[in-house]
Amino acid sequence: MNDDFFLLQEYLASAYSDPFKQLCERWSRFVLSAEEAAELEALPENERTERKLAKLRPHFQPAWSFLVAMCHALQEGENELTALDAFWLGLIDEVLGNSGLPLRRYFAEYTPDPDPNELPGPAPADEAALPEEQETSGVDVPVLPEPPADTLRQISSIAASASHHGLWLF
Repeated sequence: MNDDFFLLQEYLASAYSDPFKQLCERWSRFVLSAEEAAELEALPENERTERKLAKLRPHFQPAWSFLVAMCHALQEGENELTALDAFWLGLIDEVLGNSGLPLRRYFAEYTPDPDPNELPGPAPADEAALPEEQETSGVDVPVLPEPPADTLRQISSIAASASHHGLWLF
């Protein structure tokens, strides 16, 4: 009973805390329409803040409450997190051995593909320009098969486990 009371108190106190207000202010441009933002800008400063929080609270309160409850639960006992759990919680940026995760680095390194209309066309093939020994050299370049999916999962699991225990394989 005591624990439930503290959780409820933490929930209510955090809903009106400065960090929650900062979160609402930081992400308000993604929630408020241009008309709502213009309407709020016309208000005096003290009334603007309260009215803005009243509009934003229903959007951010559920996620904020979940975060508070999760932090409360993680503070009790031992809670071992996998590397993937830590990634999704935003505690680390990358997980070694896991591909396909939405990494910030991918967004930072992204460069758009060039317009196909601006690329030069293929050069005309001139078969006489190739020496005859290159055409008939008979050297086969081996094509390696993709590793099975379960092998990739095992490697990923080993890498995640090693990084969780402070070991680096690469």
